[in-house]
Amino acid sequence: MGLVFVTQTVPSKMEYINCKLVYSTDPASVRGRKNVIVIHPDFRMIVLANRPGFPFLGNDFFGTLGDIFSCHAVDNPNPDSELAMLRQYGPEVPEPVLQKLVAAFGELRSLADQGIINYPYSTREVVNIVKHLQKFPTEGLANVVRNVFDFDSYNNEMREILIRILHKHGIPIGAKPTSVLLAKEFPLPDPKFMGYWKVNQLGNTQQKFLCPIETRRTDVKGPLYINVQAFPMERHEARSLSFTEEHAFWSLPLNEVNLVCDVAVAQENETENVLYVATCNPVSLYFMGLSGANGYYVDLYDIFPRTVGGIWQPLVTVAPLGNPLRGQVILHEEQTNTILLLDTNTCTIRQLLLSPDMHEAPKRTSWWGSKEEVRSHKMCREFSHQNWLVFYKEEG
Repeated sequence: MGLVFVTQTVPSKMEYINCKLVYSTDPASVRGRKNVIVIHPDFRMIVLANRPGFPFLGNDFFGTLGDIFSCHAVDNPNPDSELAMLRQYGPEVPEPVLQKLVAAFGELRSLADQGIINYPYSTREVVNIVKHLQKFPTEGLANVVRNVFDFDSYNNEMREILIRILHKHGIPIGAKPTSVLLAKEFPLPDPKFMGYWKVNQLGNTQQKFLCPIETRRTDVKGPLYINVQAFPMERHEARSLSFTEEHAFWSLPLNEVNLVCDVAVAQENETENVLYVATCNPVSLYFMGLSGANGYYVDLYDIFPRTVGGIWQPLVTVAPLGNPLRGQVILHEEQTNTILLLDTNTCTIRQLLLSPDMHEAPKRTSWWGSKEEVRSHKMCREFSHQNWLVFYKEEG
């Protein structure tokens, strides 16, 4: 196999004009031949080329030279690798800024693979942005990003896509310093002294409790294995175009008849919080890590069936537990006083029976349409992070 190699004349250096590069296992057989250069057995050539298609309008590398190379397609680095690389280029750039850039450019590349946008924004553009921020830390992120996207801003459709993606990931391109929409502040009146209470210490200071305390063993039914379904969640930064109290928002895949009953947040560790959303009609539980890309859904219809005609609808409150019960959550139905323990780690659910007389059958009343006052059971979850819960009957 031969390859014609043509170079320009370089003074005071070796000169090859119309030479033929030859790979031979017997160099002596071609030695002395004019305009022939023998390739060393250990010679290797690494060639970098753009992929075919727009906007790379050069020759098709694989179709032209693919037969003499061992070709490998090199994809963009995954988010963790790209983030680690950007830390090397910008050690003083804040970590949240690097995360926003990696997330935004990752979605833009995904749109390019789908054919929605033309230019596949590579890691090279992100590296240039980070190097600029490292050298000029006082310059805003929106101004630096514009150096990459200004060329595409002349296309209105492309401009809308870019702005939507950048705003979604918290890059405030197009925002103005006057776009601050905070709630109004109202001054409170001066405090007035209204009175005080005094505790009288009469008799023995070690008095007995006024309320009797009884310890009972909790009966547990189960476990029952349940199906936990995962679904993708997209975080949208709410402070991209204007500054408000809202920081970010997500969209849960609720159907038209779902009603949100309760919302609770559990702190899993120093940096991660988990959001729990309980819905009814039918009863279900959604939970997700605030920094994750996926949410999870648990259908509890078989446990809380919906009665015919809307006579009884469950009303569920939720209480996430703390260490060492992280990942476990209490579900309490207020009318029947049903208490369930859901373990999101093992995908199991158990029913807790505190006392035989606590569980009540549902009454044939509609909790949104009945005028009859129904006293329900309540759950106090103020100390659920310490695994303390209080159940009581309303006005009981």
